[in-house]
Amino acid sequence: MHNRGVVSNQYLDVCRIHNVEFETEPQVGEQLSVPPEYFNSAFETIFEVGIKLAHVLWRKVQPNDLEKADANLRRISYNLLSEERFKLACTVLDFSAITLKPFVSSDQARLMFVINQAQAYKWSGDMESAREILSGEDWSTRSEAFQLAEAVLLDDFERAHKVVKRIGSTGSVEKSDYREWPLFREYRKSEKFQKIFEEVFQEPLNLFSIKPQETENLSEDELPPIDELPSIGELPSIDELPPMDEQLREDKQFLEDELPPIDEQ
Repeated sequence: MHNRGVVSNQYLDVCRIHNVEFETEPQVGEQLSVPPEYFNSAFETIFEVGIKLAHVLWRKVQPNDLEKADANLRRISYNLLSEERFKLACTVLDFSAITLKPFVSSDQARLMFVINQAQAYKWSGDMESAREILSGEDWSTRSEAFQLAEAVLLDDFERAHKVVKRIGSTGSVEKSDYREWPLFREYRKSEKFQKIFEEVFQEPLNLFSIKPQETENLSEDELPPIDELPSIGELPSIDELPPMDEQLREDKQFLEDELPPIDEQ
């Protein structure tokens, strides 16, 4: 925090210029705190401005580098979705899918931003906006991966099941994608999908699932009696341990006495 959070005349002047409203206006010399809500709001504002500025300049200065720029923006939005920072993801993906629409590398790259934009709104609880975003494209003419994404986001799991079967084990969506992509966070819970996944890939979706019986407490018969465990009093005290240099001498003597010379081995 600038100036260790101590209020100055300059700070108050800037606040007045930008019409900042205080519940109680701080006094010069007073030290302000930074509550989590304020910190997160400031972080998201700086993050948003940084991303937008960087990508506008990148695409303006290096117009032949659009594929790398798109990949970078996809990775950023994917991380936001994975970390469940949905409000910030909506902001970044509105910029990606709308503002940058004429400046992306390909139509496929644009559609990826649209799918991520829709899921950002869905996971943030705004299903109406997600549906509106998806309705702006004719997904029936797109690849099976995009058709699957649309079906999953609309909770049309029956249609999604059919697409998963068509894509199969060697298609454009890999088994790791089903396991990791935020897109499938709810679809993964479908028991029917889990069965289809196992049929397609010949292995379970959840490789490390724990059976309920494995989480039960061990019975008393499987645990050693308490009185058989060493108590603190039975352990040697520090004073009873040999000095370090004495221990080293004993170890050295053992090696000399017990091990044969190298030329005899």
